[in-house]
Amino acid sequence: MPDATDLLLVKSGGASVFHEWIDGFAACCPGLTVKEWDDTSVRDDEVTYVLVGQSAHGLLRDWRRLALAQEQRRWDHFLGRRTARDTRVGVLGLGHIGLTAARMLGGLGFPVHGWSRSAKRIDGVTSYAGMAQLRACLEASDIVVGLLPHTNETMRLIRAETIGWMPHGAGLVSGGRGSLVDLPDLLAALDSGRLGGAVLDVFEQEPLPPDHPAWVHPRLTVTSHVAGFATRRVRAAYVAEAMAVLEQGGTPLYLYQHERGY
Repeated sequence: MPDATDLLLVKSGGASVFHEWIDGFAACCPGLTVKEWDDTSVRDDEVTYVLVGQSAHGLLRDWRRLALAQEQRRWDHFLGRRTARDTRVGVLGLGHIGLTAARMLGGLGFPVHGWSRSAKRIDGVTSYAGMAQLRACLEASDIVVGLLPHTNETMRLIRAETIGWMPHGAGLVSGGRGSLVDLPDLLAALDSGRLGGAVLDVFEQEPLPPDHPAWVHPRLTVTSHVAGFATRRVRAAYVAEAMAVLEQGGTPLYLYQHERGY
């Protein structure tokens, strides 16, 4: 481990971001002296280590940006600000799909939060429940993943007020029901930079009209309600299994519950 007698010279990102290198090394190597490449007070014989990397700084690693760059045949190289370990994901809806998503995200190294109508205990997932805890979950989520059913309680749950609870520049992925998101409020938040980006697979009006502004928004990725579909072969196998369970006097999984609305 470097000590106070060592000096690291950094040539990466420029002067505007040098403070981030200072903070980063202070956290992991508190005794190390870190100087910028162009620091004229540093003599060559004082330098123990040199870090060189000239990649541009300050730009998010986002799929939408890369897709636009490919469409324009433009090489757009940039660095992300966070890794998975630094990116908190809040999954709204902890049913079968939400639970699977939460576990997969946790397996990839993301700190995962989950919100549902009733409390759940899930290993590796910080659980929030009920409307009283929605704000706390959103405040703790750098990316919000919407996988909720359509109910009176979930309609327009993501709107200007609740978007304001998310960290500035947060992202949203919606793959449950189109009624979850107030689309005009979402577009306004993307325009202002309050949200950094969004991916929507579901909409209240489907197909989405060709002249809708969502299609061309640079911070929004639109997919055509394809995220949740299995093949007909897989669905047929599930139906056959459910029928077999009923024939044996059992109760199939994932039954619709009228009182809940899903």
